Amino acid sequence: SSQFWGSGDRDSLKTVAAIALRFTAAISAVFLAVSVLWPELLLRIYTDDLAVVAAGKTYMRLIGATFLFAGMSSTCTYLLRSTGHVRIPLISSIVSFFLNLFFNWVFIFGVLGFPRLEIVGAAVGTVIARSFEFCMIFGYFVLKDEHFRFRMRHFFLRGGALLRQYVRFSLPVIISDTFLGVGLSLGSVIIGHISAPFVAAN
Repeated sequence: SSQFWGSGDRDSLKTVAAIALRFTAAISAVFLAVSVLWPELLLRIYTDDLAVVAAGKTYMRLIGATFLFAGMSSTCTYLLRSTGHVRIPLISSIVSFFLNLFFNWVFIFGVLGFPRLEIVGAAVGTVIARSFEFCMIFGYFVLKDEHFRFRMRHFFLRGGALLRQYVRFSLPVIISDTFLGVGLSLGSVIIGHISAPFVAAN
């Protein structure tokens, strides 16, 4: 996208954005489905403590619903940054960070008249923050941004030769980042098999 922005090729810029968003939506949907439909199965990878699994099921289902939001927000953020436009992503990240802190405090501990939800409260706070971030970044990207001029109808643009080019350049990065993600995830697996208090602290 930086390449097409630099050369002033707005049509290719929109097409690359459409390809990136479609890939993101598809991959995020898989993680959403697994987290929402089979949270217990997913959690058993990380811990063999049944109490932790039972406590985490509702949390996982709620958090799973944000994966699509988080994926689309991240992709729009990278697209905007690639054209040198960082103000909206920066503002939305800062605001969502503090929203997450505030609503976690409210719902975990049950303050300001809200019920004490504990682990579920942590998920609710994160869902609110991620939803806000998505609405702000994705909403700006498809409604207001005049650099990509990307609108919802462009989501289905055909990629053609650009799709093949996109896959060729992105596949090594995807493979590399997948290994990085698996490596980080294995750290959580190790923590999950130490003890329940260790998991809770983490």
